[in-house]
Amino acid sequence: MKISHCISLILIVFLLSCKSDPVRISDLKEENGRFLYKGSPFTGTAITTNGDSVLLSNNYLNGSLNGESIEYFANGKVKDRKNYKEGKMDGKRAEFYESGQLKKTMNYSSGLYEGELLVHYENGEKMMKGEYRNSKEEGEWSYYSEKGMLTKRIHYANGSPEGKWEYYDDNGRIKSSIDFKNGKKNGLWIEFDSTGKTVREVRYKEDELEK
Repeated sequence: MKISHCISLILIVFLLSCKSDPVRISDLKEENGRFLYKGSPFTGTAITTNGDSVLLSNNYLNGSLNGESIEYFANGKVKDRKNYKEGKMDGKRAEFYESGQLKKTMNYSSGLYEGELLVHYENGEKMMKGEYRNSKEEGEWSYYSEKGMLTKRIHYANGSPEGKWEYYDDNGRIKSSIDFKNGKKNGLWIEFDSTGKTVREVRYKEDELEK
C-alpha cells in the first residue's frame, strides 16, 4: 500500500512538472487562421498581462482557440467568459459589469448565435430577452426599463420583423403598435393616449403608407 501511494505521488509531481507555463498572446503568430508559437501550431494557454495582472487568458489546441477564454477588468474581476471549439465560439458566453454584476448571457453553436440572449442592467433588472436561431432573431423579443417596466415587445421570423410590434410608456401602458409581414410594415399603425384610447390610426402595405 505504501509503495503504491509513493508511486502515485511521484506520478502527480511528474505531471505537474511537465505542465508548461502560459506564453504571451503577443508571442503567437497567426498564419492561415492558425496560431503558431516558435513556428509550430500552439497547444496550451496564452495570456495578456498588465504588470502582474492577467487581462486575457486563452486556451489553444493545435493552433486553434479551444476551451475557455476569459477576459478580466483591471480590478481582477471577470469581464467576459466564453468557450471555443476548433476556433469557433461554442457554448455559453457570459459578460459582466466591472462591479461583478452579470451583464449578458448568450449561447453559440459553431460560431453562430444560438438560443436565448438575456441582458441585464447593472442594478440587476432585466434589460432585454430574445432568441436566436442560426444567428438570426427569432420569436418574441422583449425590452425593459431599469425599473423593470416593459418598454417594447417585438417579433421576428428568420431574422426579419414579423407579426405585432408594441411600444409602451414608462408606466407600462401601450403607446403604439404596428404589424409586420415578411420584414415590411403591413397593416395598421395605431397610437394610443395614456388611457389606452386610440388617437391615431394609419394603414401600411408593403412598407408604403396607404392614402
